[in-house]
Parts: sequence; C-alpha cells; structure tokens
Amino acid sequence: MFGAVVVIVLAGLSTAQRALRTSIVGLVVLFVAGVAASRVLLGVHYPSDVTGGVLLGVASLVAARPVLPRNASGITTRAGAPPPSA
Repeated sequence: MFGAVVVIVLAGLSTAQRALRTSIVGLVVLFVAGVAASRVLLGVHYPSDVTGGVLLGVASLVAARPVLPRNASGITTRAGAPPPSA
C-alpha cells in the first residue's frame, strides 16, 4: 500500500525535484522497515512472514511499474492522456 502511495505522489512531481523525490522514497522505506521490524519484535509475526510480505510488496511494484503509462515529462497519466495544463 505504501508503495502505491509513493508511485502516486512521485507521479505528480517533476524529475527536476530530485531531492524531494529521494527524500520521499527514503522516508517510506524507513517507515516500512520500521513497521516490519516492530511486527517481529512485538512477536505478532514470524520473520519469514514479514520478509515474505515485504518481498511480495516489492514484486507487486516491480510488476505494476511497466503498466503505468508515462508521457515525455515523466508524469504518470491515466490511459496515456497528456496531463491537464496548469
């Protein structure tokens, strides 16, 4: 779920905003790692369950990435339509 939020947020940012894009991805990775570690440390999941969940999430993002249409500016659009003019 967090990966999908990152894809949606990053779609709205231009490639010129590299520092912001990197910060967002870094924060989400830290958040996901913290949640995964807390699940194991609290004893509510086995490490293999948490590892499997993280790998499944990464695989889902990798599989969905080529399906998302992109235009020349790098903004993901719905059905390949150009983004609305501002």
